[in-house]
Amino acid sequence: MKEYQRQTATPIKACVNMNLEQLKELQQSGLVHVGAHTMNHPILKNEDDQSVEYEIGASIQELSKLLNTSITSFAYPNGKQNFDFGQREIQILANNNIKLAFSTEERPFRVSDDHLAVPRSGFEGGSKVYVYAKLILIKQWGLLKKISRKKGEIAYREFPMQS
Repeated sequence: MKEYQRQTATPIKACVNMNLEQLKELQQSGLVHVGAHTMNHPILKNEDDQSVEYEIGASIQELSKLLNTSITSFAYPNGKQNFDFGQREIQILANNNIKLAFSTEERPFRVSDDHLAVPRSGFEGGSKVYVYAKLILIKQWGLLKKISRKKGEIAYREFPMQS
């Protein structure tokens, strides 16, 4: 982020998070479903059983209390299956009545996918050129995806950025 700000002369802005009222409004809007994400954003696979139970369980319980609703979805920190999370975390989510959990595996959803390790397309990964292209062409993202798939998206992701 600092490099991007330097290269583009973008002024540094203070981080602005949503407050509780905004979070409640978002949940009540019906436009999105707010899900849990852990208490401290650890790489779950690196944590012991007790820590993982706390990180997942407490995040679900606390968010449920804050929003006064059941929490049924979860997004894994970093989210690479078998690297950032595994079967232990999937079982803990099932024990906490989570119905959908999202990885960061970037591919289309298949009917055969585990509902507690759902892949999704995201704004993550790739070379700086690829990430900048996403930022600049966000309104044409559908077109960019079509073009990159035809020519091999991996080639675009691996293209090195010139300094």
